[in-house]
Amino acid sequence: VGIAAAIGAVWWFTTGQLIHEAKAAAAQNFRDPESVQFRRVRVVDGVVGQEVCGEVNEKNGFGAYVGFVQFMYTPPKKWKSGKTTAADVGIGPEQGDTSRPLWGPRTRSCEPWPTD
Repeated sequence: VGIAAAIGAVWWFTTGQLIHEAKAAAAQNFRDPESVQFRRVRVVDGVVGQEVCGEVNEKNGFGAYVGFVQFMYTPPKKWKSGKTTAADVGIGPEQGDTSRPLWGPRTRSCEPWPTD
């Protein structure tokens, strides 16, 4: 039991905490952060370290959910030089939308995006 608890604690302080931070940061980009829904959230190895990818759904002004879109979270990073970069949240287009050409290269580490 002690080993299982230790493994669970390590998971939380790495993956679980990062996912929690990502959801909180992404939710702040929407009109009603309390009602935001998430699915397919996972931690991936990105270009500069771990990142969080997933899908997020929000309510419109009429209170109806509008549909899931992709999101990506890059946590703050402290470089050897002492410089710290801020956390970054990208809320992407709907799947198949090519109107944001930079979204694809930025999210290479999230691919393939899971599907039902």
